[in-house]
Amino acid sequence: SNKSSLQNSLSELVSDSLLEELNCAVVFIDENYELLNAIGDFKKYIQLPEKRLNLNILKMVSEDITIPLSTAIRKAFRQNEKSLLRNLRVQDDQKNVKFINVVVKPLGEEYK
Repeated sequence: SNKSSLQNSLSELVSDSLLEELNCAVVFIDENYELLNAIGDFKKYIQLPEKRLNLNILKMVSEDITIPLSTAIRKAFRQNEKSLLRNLRVQDDQKNVKFINVVVKPLGEEYK
């Protein structure tokens, strides 16, 4: 219906505005760590592999955070609750260092 289409558009607008304002990104993965979707400024944090397409999130993030991210994802799935990583040090290709926070949160059954 037109009303639900408008509600979806408004919801997307609010989400996009918040992500931009908070300078964050949201990445959706499955239990095999495969990328399902990403919104916001995710290109700052993930990159597609050079030679062969592999959608495993751990292959797309900086090596600096692979181990803590893997641990947080496993914990979130195992305990079915949010896992938080604070002040992870990330270095980009130009050797610029920044510190990021990562929240890993399993989707509820209603989204599966």
